[in-house]
Amino acid sequence: MPSRRVSFLVLAGLVGGLGVAAPTAHSAITPAMQACLNDAEPSGGRVPFTIGNSPAAPPWHFFGHPVGIGPGDVVRLTASGSIKIGGWPWDPSFGPEGTSQLGDASFPAAQRRYALVGQMGMNFGNRDRFLFFGTNSGCIMNTTPQATFLYTIMNDSRTSDNSGSWSVVLRHYRA
Repeated sequence: MPSRRVSFLVLAGLVGGLGVAAPTAHSAITPAMQACLNDAEPSGGRVPFTIGNSPAAPPWHFFGHPVGIGPGDVVRLTASGSIKIGGWPWDPSFGPEGTSQLGDASFPAAQRRYALVGQMGMNFGNRDRFLFFGTNSGCIMNTTPQATFLYTIMNDSRTSDNSGSWSVVLRHYRA
């Protein structure tokens, strides 16, 4: 059975089974991955969206309807902006990088608090499957044999009191 490899640069060393892995000296660089690494115009287009706390900018976003991210497709997310994590004047604001402290069990993901995180697939209840995206996710390849979805969220235990938003652009490179 072929091994599952994650083909992205920034998120190396994650637990297997996510449908993504870091390229190694032995991994093949596909045309979609090479296009992403070269920051070429994405064949699947650019999809801008926002994450925040309003109907126009919800705290999460699904990408993939109706075509999904196909096997071998590569995505890259870039994000900017600021989200304030509470209603009090002294509550801090965070960009997509969040903090260096990892989220505890009350947070959606076991990744950096208040950061832009996400995962491929539909098993969104598993907080250990989330990947850290931050301001630039690097190139992430879907290594599963079927089309899947990308789910992104702010890693916050309570988004209902947030204000502000992040502007995110997803670049989709088709295999």
